[in-house]
Amino acid sequence: MKHLAALALLALASVGCAPTLRGSWEASGHLGVADPFDLDLKFDQDNKGFAIYGTDKGTERQVPVCETSLVEGRVKFVIDAGGKTTCATLEKPLTFTGALGQDVMTGDIQNAPGEKVGIWRAYRRVQK
Repeated sequence: MKHLAALALLALASVGCAPTLRGSWEASGHLGVADPFDLDLKFDQDNKGFAIYGTDKGTERQVPVCETSLVEGRVKFVIDAGGKTTCATLEKPLTFTGALGQDVMTGDIQNAPGEKVGIWRAYRRVQK
């Protein structure tokens, strides 16, 4: 019985240590060879969020974060950098996939046909 109680306590403790998307993230990356971007991500829950997408040309726009998933440390979400859409009307979806650590995410970007078109990385913003 003591072993079962110890295993249950260990399982509960490990659940609290799992990385989560919840919070604010500062992301950057590039599409193609020379098309850099910044992405301020905010996840209210592990599957609900929004972002501010900025380019090196100084344009910024709020974009919905769609189709978000987090499974076994792998994150996926979709944005439309044009910003004129909702999740139901994505015109040029970009799918961000990658690995999630405690305070960092990194991965690839695919276009609608599934071709790799860029890379990205994000760091959790420290709450003050």
